[in-house]
Amino acid sequence: MKDIAVVGAGGFGREVKMLIDQINAQSKKYNFIGYYDDGIPPETLVNGYPVLGGIDQLNEVKREILVVLAIGLPSLKKRLLDKVKNTFIKYPILIHPNVIIGADQVDIGSKSVICAGNIITVNISIGKHVILNLGCVQWDTIQK
Repeated sequence: MKDIAVVGAGGFGREVKMLIDQINAQSKKYNFIGYYDDGIPPETLVNGYPVLGGIDQLNEVKREILVVLAIGLPSLKKRLLDKVKNTFIKYPILIHPNVIIGADQVDIGSKSVICAGNIITVNISIGKHVILNLGCVQWDTIQK
């Protein structure tokens, strides 16, 4: 199992922790070690797991760990991503076990998070660090 942490201990961070648990229920892949959050004091427990520090502490990690940026605001997510300089940090793709993914021309970008209830049909390209939250819907518009 690989160690994994979540940046952001707010609502979406806790949902990502739940997603990790649900992935592990299918197949043990991850060892959740805690959260990184600049706004919460280190060692604070969030749903029983520690805040390990902020981005500065994440940059001091001396071993490979997986990290998920559980930040919904794209501009803040980008700023935090730019601050992570640690080459030991790797970003997984997390996909909830009940997500339906078509077999024809589906490309899911690295570092993305796809939550429960999504259906990804065909001819879909998802970029890097994209979040598809619970039950997103694809709408096609046909113009005449």
